[in-house]
Amino acid sequence: MNVLCSPLRTRLSIAHLSSLMFVGMEGPPMSSFEPTAYVKSWLAAGRHAAATDMGKTKKETEVRAGPGQVAIWKIL
Repeated sequence: MNVLCSPLRTRLSIAHLSSLMFVGMEGPPMSSFEPTAYVKSWLAAGRHAAATDMGKTKKETEVRAGPGQVAIWKIL
């Protein structure tokens, strides 16, 4: 239980913690899990990983250099 409910992860309800513990103790081993079908259905539904969207949701602001900075860069 301490692995699932750590000091950094304390917002789990009793029902969710109980379900996670049950799956962890009685579920099949991870070596027998084949995620390919689930990944294909996830992608077919138009979903994608948030990790691949880094920077796409935020507008990039253009950094403009002042005349003093440009002069220093020319010297360097």
